[in-house]
Amino acid sequence: MPQILCLIPLLSLDTLLTGAAYACRGIRVPLPCRLLIGAVGGLCLCLSVGLFGHIRFLPTGVVRLLSCLLLWGIGSKPLWQPRLQGKRLPRLLSVLADETAADRDASRSLSLGEAGVLSVVLSADSLLSGVGLSSPLPLPLLFLLSCGCILFFLSAGLWAGGRLQRKTGALNGFSAICFFLLGIGRLR
Repeated sequence: MPQILCLIPLLSLDTLLTGAAYACRGIRVPLPCRLLIGAVGGLCLCLSVGLFGHIRFLPTGVVRLLSCLLLWGIGSKPLWQPRLQGKRLPRLLSVLADETAADRDASRSLSLGEAGVLSVVLSADSLLSGVGLSSPLPLPLLFLLSCGCILFFLSAGLWAGGRLQRKTGALNGFSAICFFLLGIGRLR
C-alpha cells in the first residue's frame, strides 16, 4: 500500500509544473478543464493498475525492470523535453514537448478539447506507472484519490505559477529525482 500512496502524488508532480507554466504564461485553465484532466489521470492509473497490475505471464523481475525503466523514462523528461521544443511535431508530441502548446488557438484559456489533449499527455505516466503494481485499495477509491491529487496539484501549480514567474527549473529537477528514486524502489 505505501508504494501506491507514494505513486499518486509523484504522478501529480507534472500537473503542478504544468499549472505553474500555464499561470506564468497567463493561460487560464477553467474548472471543467481541471476536472477533465483529473478524471483522465485517475482513469489511466486505475486502468493501469486494474489491467496490468497483476501481470502473471511475465516473471516478477521482468515486470519490475519494465516498470523501473518506464519511471526512469518519465523522470528523464527534463533532459529530452528541450530538444523537442520549437520543432514541427504532431499535436500530441508538440504538447509533450511544451505543455502550454495545448492552447492551440492562443486564446489564453483552455477549451475542453485542448484540455483533453493535455490530459492525454499528462496521463501517459499514469498509464505506464501502474504496470506490475497491484493496489490494496478498491479501484473507485484509487480513482478518487488520484483525481483529487491531480486537481490539487494542478490548482496549486496555477496558484504558485503566478507567484514564481518562470522559476520552475528547480521543480523540474525535483520531479525527475522523485521518478528516478521511485524507479529504483521498484527494482527491490
